[in-house]
Amino acid sequence: MTKQIRFPEGFLWYARVCFERFGDRVKNWITMNEPWVANYMGFGTGMLAPGRKHNKHFEPYLAGHNMLIAHARAVEVYRKEFQETQGGQIGITLSAEWKEPGPTDDPEQKKKNIAAAERAMAWSFDWFAAPVFFGDYPQIMKDRAGDRLPKFTEEQKKLLKGSSDFFGLNNYSSCYVKPSPEFEAGIAPPNDNTGSLEADEGATGYQDPSWVQTGAPWNYVTPWGLKKLCLYIHEKYHPKNGIIITENGSAWPDVTKEEAQQDTQREDCYRQYIANVHEAITEGADVRGYFAWSFFDNYEWSMGYGIRFGMVWVDYKTQERVPKKSSYWYKQAIADNGFTI
Repeated sequence: MTKQIRFPEGFLWYARVCFERFGDRVKNWITMNEPWVANYMGFGTGMLAPGRKHNKHFEPYLAGHNMLIAHARAVEVYRKEFQETQGGQIGITLSAEWKEPGPTDDPEQKKKNIAAAERAMAWSFDWFAAPVFFGDYPQIMKDRAGDRLPKFTEEQKKLLKGSSDFFGLNNYSSCYVKPSPEFEAGIAPPNDNTGSLEADEGATGYQDPSWVQTGAPWNYVTPWGLKKLCLYIHEKYHPKNGIIITENGSAWPDVTKEEAQQDTQREDCYRQYIANVHEAITEGADVRGYFAWSFFDNYEWSMGYGIRFGMVWVDYKTQERVPKKSSYWYKQAIADNGFTI
């Protein structure tokens, strides 16, 4: 119980300081950015801080639970004590790959792939989205994770439900999905310390060989996936102030200043993704904002300075900054409201 209380209370203290010190100028708040990534990579695979991976049957569920409670409590304080006078909005940003059922000509396999894609969306996206907008975890997660998935109190459910004024979305890739071999074999996820998130999910993701891979192993050019995500969010969650795409972009290998200025691949990626966002809007998705990642080249988590997302090339030793070709295209896209693509 101590572990469940400590982080939310510390985060609430931190959030309150931010609201008090910066709320007169900051009008758009995001409590957490990509909590699934921090959670799964920090407590599931151990690739990010705090580097834990030996209790992946339970710790990611507990860590995610604490993150959600911390988010809800911060939002509660902002809405009660600051929102009316400061006039801002507050929400959370979730990362997502679109999970597309793997293509097949077999009718039975098609059904299995559809179910696997639904499970994959639950474990990678709805895990955090459902509590924030509906107040509780997806039922399929409760069914398969059992007692390893912590339960919200009724008070916590009330705090969580509707605890985001908008839907913040980060998207960089998509994948096909099929049932995992264990799921196909009918092996139920163990409700003990031998289990894992992967066993609970029972799904395997993969990419089509024809898809263009960027400089990051997880970054494939799949603009159609962002369109499907926007429609999925709109139809399932109906965020009252719409969807804001808070990050979208493509990474390419570290290159010289001269090579970087001709980044036609990045420009083409933005062109395709923004076109698909426009298609989602025309089909009813309430998308109200789009932010490219990123303006400058920067330090990218475990990949460090080895890949570059920026539209402005940065010499990391001298801090020289040079606009790339994509920056001029994007400037015009903004001026045209994204429609001249």
